[in-house]
Amino acid sequence: MASDQSQTFIAEIRGVDFVLIPTDRQDRRCWLCGYSAQSFYDSPARAHLCFSCEACGTYLVNPSLKSANASFDSEYHWSEDQKAMLSAYCRRNPGTWISIGPGDIEKLCVLVPRYSPPEKIDRLLQVLGERTTRLGKPANFNSFMDYPLIVANGWQEVRFLVGALIQKKFIDTVPTEEKKYADAMAHDAAGMFYNKSPMPPPVSVPSGPQYTVTMDGWNRIEELRTSGRSLTQCFVAMAFRKDTDSIWGNVIEPAIKEAGYKPLRIDREHHVNRIDDEIIAQIRRSRFMVADFTLQRGGVYFESGMMHGLGRKVIWMCHEDEIKSQEGLHFDIRQFNFLTYSEPDEAINSSFTIGFWQSKGRVHF
Repeated sequence: MASDQSQTFIAEIRGVDFVLIPTDRQDRRCWLCGYSAQSFYDSPARAHLCFSCEACGTYLVNPSLKSANASFDSEYHWSEDQKAMLSAYCRRNPGTWISIGPGDIEKLCVLVPRYSPPEKIDRLLQVLGERTTRLGKPANFNSFMDYPLIVANGWQEVRFLVGALIQKKFIDTVPTEEKKYADAMAHDAAGMFYNKSPMPPPVSVPSGPQYTVTMDGWNRIEELRTSGRSLTQCFVAMAFRKDTDSIWGNVIEPAIKEAGYKPLRIDREHHVNRIDDEIIAQIRRSRFMVADFTLQRGGVYFESGMMHGLGRKVIWMCHEDEIKSQEGLHFDIRQFNFLTYSEPDEAINSSFTIGFWQSKGRVHF
């Protein structure tokens, strides 16, 4: 990406290559976080205003709203939580220009995992571990810039989570107290939220204090890796037959991947273990499950029951004919909210996919 605002470069937007031309906007502010950001038009039509932000990644919006951030907010009615979700989605999809418009807000926000406070603590620890190049060295992490990676609502929330990790003795702080407070003051001066009038000029993303993962922290990271919590795998329980390949290949698999998770079908895994042992191990490693009860396989009941017993999310689904049939679903699970479908092709653009995203967005996986 070009660092000089006077330069142009090629970017792929929705599968089409565009020459991005720097704008002449005086307010070079990211519309999601408020920090300085590069802004471009997609040439030649200038159909979008494109932003490249260190904290929020790359995204594009309608240029008719470029005159003032206030009009941008008033037209879209974005809350601070929505801004944080959009920032997290864009940052977690590097190398992609995300289109943000009135019809995209809810869809994009739903695709971002909603972590509980304990999960955010674990996620922050994992990110610090991933960004540590050598044991005992500070992690390459900036709380002002990298908060979208853990789906936090700003740097203040990261500082709260950092305090919890320090209290647990999972991390140490590299002593830079004077620098930390100076950076925090600079951050506040940036006018992060668009309720300040007149708006102060944007500032570059400040650097923050550094953190080192302790040995107790590495032990916790290893515990998380083997326990299944905070992982990205989704176990899929369903009947494995040719007539179910369509619902798998056209709906379930792409839906899970688009949500940022890895779908796992046990019949397509290579292993040398007993099949029942491997099923149990993979369920324990999975964050949640999609269970399709179509054809009423006993294994689906067993696997979903185990996942439910572990206290993790199960997304229940079934062909609508078996939902209606008295000989279909067992009465013990009929009380769950099932996503239904009639034909796989219909399910791709029907309430099934909408229901999947809504189910994903409204629970803590």
